[in-house]
Formats: sequence, structure tokens, C-alpha cells
Amino acid sequence: MNSTKSMANPQDEREKATVAAQMLLEETLMDISERLNAACTAKCIKASYDKNEMVKDEAVCLDRCVTKYLDLHEIIGKRLEGDAKAYHLLVDKPIKREGETQESSGS
Repeated sequence: MNSTKSMANPQDEREKATVAAQMLLEETLMDISERLNAACTAKCIKASYDKNEMVKDEAVCLDRCVTKYLDLHEIIGKRLEGDAKAYHLLVDKPIKREGETQESSGS
């Protein structure tokens, strides 16, 4: 068996990871857009309407709803990012116990 064929090309792996990340980002943005549209439309647009255009109250409501939705999404994203960093700090760093030195904790 040829070991070079079984080993993946690192460049190909990076490209696959980049494409996968881009696809995930696109799916996430589509999901956010659909949820935002559904939530703000249900809240701000009346089920029955007389005019072909939005009235000022509906437009203002939509503007505020979208702004709040995106602000909240950003806050949640930052919180989750902070939680992920805190998790990695705990997982990636060994916990030093009292009385342990760097040398004794590594063996």
C-alpha cells in the first residue's frame, strides 16, 4: 500500500474546511434572515391591509424590530464566543493544584 496516497494533501484539507465554513456561514445567514423576516413581519405588519404600501407605523416598527433583532443576535454571538474561549481556556490549560510545580504536573 502506498502511504503517500493514503495521506491527505494539507492544502486540499484547508480548502475543504474553508468551503465548509463558507457554506455554514451562508446557511446561518439565511436562517437569521428567515427568522428575522418571520418575527418582524408577524409583529409589525397587519394581517389585513387596505393599501398596497406600508404605512409609516409599520415601517417604523419594522425598522426597530430589525435593529433590535440584529443587536440581540450580536450580543448572543459575543456571549457564545466568550463562553467558547472560556471553555477552551479550561480544557486546553492544565489546572495547577496547590503545591504542584510545573515539572511535577507534566509527569
